[in-house]
Amino acid sequence: MMTGFGWSARLAALLALFAVLLASPQQPREVVVHPDRDAGRPVSAIARPLPETGGYRITVNGWTRTIVRGGQETIDRCRAVLWAGPAPGEEGTTWLAGHDYCGFHRWDGGLPVGSRFSVTAPDGRLLRYLVTGHAFVARHSGSATGLIRGDLTLQTCRGRGTSFTYARQVA
Repeated sequence: MMTGFGWSARLAALLALFAVLLASPQQPREVVVHPDRDAGRPVSAIARPLPETGGYRITVNGWTRTIVRGGQETIDRCRAVLWAGPAPGEEGTTWLAGHDYCGFHRWDGGLPVGSRFSVTAPDGRLLRYLVTGHAFVARHSGSATGLIRGDLTLQTCRGRGTSFTYARQVA
């Protein structure tokens, strides 16, 4: 049974995504499409360039990975992905994602509230983060409304669901 958005709105959102991806293969873009709000809007109005990561590295309990920008296909290649938002340390919420079976389970079980981790910026600055909370949803896809918050959100799978770890930048 279909609930929520109709098929035509979903098709329009999917076509908008493909149009952006095909139109500019050299410039990855973030596309956030809201079928009820964006139907009929030009693709340029709902897509914007993703920020460059330029060599940011995240370290959790001694385990370090380079952060790259990308989508699901990049996550599937076992990379730490800047899914959305600004580069770490900039204004707004940075949303990073990675598969648990690629080692990113450390973002979930290895970071209890009150623990710390760091991100090294390309210029060598060390950005320190304090874990402030966790969330879990019993699904691997769907809306992230209300699930992305703080200065940095780490997302990974856990069993049949998805876990989120929230952190704020500290001095």
